[in-house]
Amino acid sequence: MIHTDMLRAQIRAADDERQQISSELHERISKIDKLRKRYEILMVAMAPPEGEEEKSQAYYVIKVGMSIITL
Repeated sequence: MIHTDMLRAQIRAADDERQQISSELHERISKIDKLRKRYEILMVAMAPPEGEEEKSQAYYVIKVGMSIITL
């Protein structure tokens, strides 16, 4: 009798722990999805307009240098 009560208590404790871990997992998955969506929004917002290619940092350095020369 005592042995079965101990086993039931262990099962109950294991089940509670499993539920807690499952809840944490779903919470973390939700956070990952939220971050992924933010990243996608930022990438779309920072993307160059259609038809234009992305310009490198060197392009902008040269452009500033040329504008200084023309002044």
